[in-house]
Amino acid sequence: RLANLSPEAQRVVRTVAVTGSANDVAFLTTATGLGAPDVADALDEAERAGFVAERRFQHDLLRQTLYESVEPQRKRLLHVLAGEHLEDAGFPEMAAEHLWASGEYERARLAWSRQVWQLRSRGLLVEAGEVLERATARLPDGADNAWLRLQLVEVVRETGRLEDARRELRQVTLPPDSVPAVRLRHVHVEANLLLQAGSLAEADELLRANERLATLVDDEEQRTAHTLLLAHVAREQQRPEDAITLLEPVVDRLRGQRPDVRLVQHLTSLGVLHDDVGRFEAGLALHTEAFELAELLGSRYHQVEAATNLVVSLQSLGRFGEAAPLGEQMLLAGDYDNVPTLRVNLAYGYFEAGLVADALRHYRELTRREEPHLRLIALARSAECLAIVGTEAERALEAPRLIDAALDELATADYPAAVGRAMIVTLKLGSPEQRERLLAMALDRSLIPAYLQEELAALLPAGA
Repeated sequence: RLANLSPEAQRVVRTVAVTGSANDVAFLTTATGLGAPDVADALDEAERAGFVAERRFQHDLLRQTLYESVEPQRKRLLHVLAGEHLEDAGFPEMAAEHLWASGEYERARLAWSRQVWQLRSRGLLVEAGEVLERATARLPDGADNAWLRLQLVEVVRETGRLEDARRELRQVTLPPDSVPAVRLRHVHVEANLLLQAGSLAEADELLRANERLATLVDDEEQRTAHTLLLAHVAREQQRPEDAITLLEPVVDRLRGQRPDVRLVQHLTSLGVLHDDVGRFEAGLALHTEAFELAELLGSRYHQVEAATNLVVSLQSLGRFGEAAPLGEQMLLAGDYDNVPTLRVNLAYGYFEAGLVADALRHYRELTRREEPHLRLIALARSAECLAIVGTEAERALEAPRLIDAALDELATADYPAAVGRAMIVTLKLGSPEQRERLLAMALDRSLIPAYLQEELAALLPAGA
């Protein structure tokens, strides 16, 4: 049947067998070198001969047979052309499949990365993970495979599955000749895991050890990511002005470009820093800008991230009536890694507003989290809430158990705010044995945030 087709029709059906597209005549004219009328006539001829129906192959086996009959170099060229066409049309995952089939592994990796970025920006983390698993199964071992595996670690981390993310990271093997960019990416992925786990000192040490590596990378986005992580650490180490100095030039530069979620992230980070130094109106403006931009971009994940801090700004300005409904609404946005932090902030606002039962409801939910610093805050705060609204049995039995659990967590958590809150609750509500256990721990109280220092000092015994 193929031999009975005209040369033009044979060329078209073989092209369609490789590219998979019989609907786009304009593309087929480019891929075959034929004019549009000739392509249309060839498709009609192929349909009459039973090769295609409604611009699709009648049988997959027929398509596969024709695919194998195309000469290797032409097949490679057609895959490249199809990949470029699909990229331009906005179908990066389909483009990646063609680029991979052509042996253009780096370009395929970049296309898969674009698809994953689109999905992550919309909060579709499960779908992003599935794309990455398919992609890494196709690519051979090497730098391109490592890039995508590192992205998979980030996606798993964003779902809050820290142990799974650590396991994925251990499976990433960088080739000995890896370029600085992929090595720095590995550093950033590891640092993000450490920060989410509350291991602030380790994250700081890792980033400082690789500052020289960051200067060797040409990619502005990676250098910006490094700056963002350094600012995050500076903030947690009670150096907000240093962090502001790092971030303000980055935000100004991003505002001058086409807006994307990077600007949302940096606006949020800068807003948090202004909140830290008491400039709440400035912080509120930045958080509002970030929240509205995330909504405009359709990124639910980054909308939650912006809302997490917008809630705090509103609370700090005494506008809890606006903060609580916003926080409760955004808790329903999806199961993202930033949702627990939003819940912490919302619970704190409820507690400060005297709505202790509502605060306890959220803190109890957080005690089931695997992140040590979040669980530590939740355990301590739950005991504090029970002291106010708990039954006699809860105050006598559950509260002491929660404090014991918090003391157990202190051995692994180095998140200063969480440590400070657990110390305060133990000194205020713990039994003599629990207070003695706390004081016997070698905790560096100088790292406790300034806003907790006065309360802590008032509770410590003289000379402690």
